[in-house]
Amino acid sequence: MAAEIEHGDWVIGRVDGKTFLKAAMKKLNIPEESQVLVFSKTSFQNSLTNQNNPRSIYFSMDAKRWLGAWWEVEVIIEDEKLGPVFYTINPPFGDRRAKIVRATDSCLQCHATSRTSGVPGMFIRSVVPDQNSHPILSAGTSLVTDSTPLRERWGGWYVSGHSDAPHLGNRWVPESVLSGAKFKPEVSNHEDLSSLINTEKYLQPTSDIVALMVLEYQCRTHNLITKAKMGYQRALYFQKSYSEGNDLESHDGMSWKMAESSAKEIVDACLFVSET
Repeated sequence: MAAEIEHGDWVIGRVDGKTFLKAAMKKLNIPEESQVLVFSKTSFQNSLTNQNNPRSIYFSMDAKRWLGAWWEVEVIIEDEKLGPVFYTINPPFGDRRAKIVRATDSCLQCHATSRTSGVPGMFIRSVVPDQNSHPILSAGTSLVTDSTPLRERWGGWYVSGHSDAPHLGNRWVPESVLSGAKFKPEVSNHEDLSSLINTEKYLQPTSDIVALMVLEYQCRTHNLITKAKMGYQRALYFQKSYSEGNDLESHDGMSWKMAESSAKEIVDACLFVSET
């Protein structure tokens, strides 16, 4: 794909952002309907992100590809050995040629921490945003998974679709009430987001509540799979180093215990054991 992008084999000439994004998503087999929109300044493209200019995120149904877009297109591809691998694509705006770049360790400063089970991965945060889209860190943040109560979800995100459950989406704290302000969950039902933002800039007029919940579930479950894979490889390496000549398939071995523990976590996640 990198060679095709840089040589212009699948996008001809200078194109607008939406055309390039559509082409990239078609190439990666990511559906437009997965679109969710985040307006909090909690990403690589903070300077461009705000309430009127939310960043769009898309993901594949098999959880192997994620894509975030605005001025640059950020792509996460699942590699069998390495787990999530991060790239950026510079769209061909003006005289700029399209270019794909393998991301450096800067991505892993956020995407390989305790929020992702200590391995490269994805995560969703709910924050209390101010009127400039900056998270009010003193008000606390939540790492969102399928076990997070709905009333604590989607601070800093746009949410469309109908739910009787109150949540934190579609709102921010005005500067006039920042001091001591309480950000309480509210019911916020919008068929689409046309009354909140200019949706013409985006592939869809929505940031669907179902897409948000699927993405949250995928992120945590995929992180558990990556954690299991890397944990097992690490345990097997140490077991070979310290137990030369011993049976590596023994149920008492470090790698077996790691596999058993990880398998339980993954099965529990797949069965939605902790779902709210």
